[in-house]
Amino acid sequence: MRSNICVLLAVLAAASISGCAKARFVEITPQGGVVAIPSNSNSWPSYYRDQAEELIKKKCPDGYEIVMEEEYVKGQVAHTHSRSKTREAPSLGIGGDQNDAKTGKNRSASFAGLSIPLGKTEEETNETTNYTDVTEYRIHFRPKPL
Repeated sequence: MRSNICVLLAVLAAASISGCAKARFVEITPQGGVVAIPSNSNSWPSYYRDQAEELIKKKCPDGYEIVMEEEYVKGQVAHTHSRSKTREAPSLGIGGDQNDAKTGKNRSASFAGLSIPLGKTEEETNETTNYTDVTEYRIHFRPKPL
């Protein structure tokens, strides 16, 4: 029973890694067509190349020729990274606990104190955007001449 659960978990994990991507026709004409797969790989668990060849064989049961293969850019994804830095405005402290600049020791005053800003708080933001191509592998084919 325990080994069945482990096998089920392994199958579910493999399915989630491979996602729902599979071979698909991008173009079909009487002269042939184009099949797209996520990548030109043929290993467990996806076997994309085998999937593509099965589609082509169904379209061309009497044989086919591969005319061209290419990695095709079908779009881009933008990744934006932002960094913000805040610079507090300097202020003048009057009363309350204050730090003596010469000795570094705290001095006490007779009331809670007052802080007077001597400028504006500034915020600086830097953004960087990187673009990554989203690709697929395309196989162009045509039926073998009779």
